[in-house]
Amino acid sequence: MEFLSAQKSHGESRAAMKAGDWKKAQEKARECISNAAPLGDWWGHAMGLSALGAAFAGDKKPAEAIQPLGEAALIYRDLLLPGDEYGALRPLARCLVETGAKERAKAVIARATELAKLVGDDKGATELAELAKSF
Repeated sequence: MEFLSAQKSHGESRAAMKAGDWKKAQEKARECISNAAPLGDWWGHAMGLSALGAAFAGDKKPAEAIQPLGEAALIYRDLLLPGDEYGALRPLARCLVETGAKERAKAVIARATELAKLVGDDKGATELAELAKSF
């Protein structure tokens, strides 16, 4: 039951983001994290973290987005999910640049660029190169 609850709350978080309801998206992402954690569901936990970070970023709170996006990326990396790791690193890179964390941004951009090549996202690699030039 909790597994399905985690999936449902993740979907509700993403739907709220599409609607621009950042507070609801954050609430539902937290529910996803809470539902996945007791099950040892690391993938679900990371999905909740990445949704929370994306909701903070969408709500123009880049400093608050950094921790959940970074933690999600690390979990995805440990789970050998390069596409999901890449999906967390791209917004993390933007948030780091926006908050002035230049050295960390450089490292994240470098890793995200490696993953862009791995997953075949040439457009994303170009966007990351442009982001790197912004500081």
